[in-house]
Amino acid sequence: MNTEAVSVAGKECIDLTLDRIRKMSDQCNGLQGFLIFHSFGGGTGSGFASLLMERLSVDFPKKSKLTFSIYPAPQVEARL
Repeated sequence: MNTEAVSVAGKECIDLTLDRIRKMSDQCNGLQGFLIFHSFGGGTGSGFASLLMERLSVDFPKKSKLTFSIYPAPQVEARL
């Protein structure tokens, strides 16, 4: 995986993401915090989530932030 491409993609998306979060939070009467669900299995899950948490802490310092992280388990078989 090209980690440089991942970090560039996250940096390009973060401002748009935060703008949308700000617009939605402005419409809330009693925003208590944020729930973040992300994966550590590749892609931009862990890097983008870390960047998002950092920026949310700056923009919303008094709001709670709770993350739910999903780890890959290659030894577990998935059966439907």
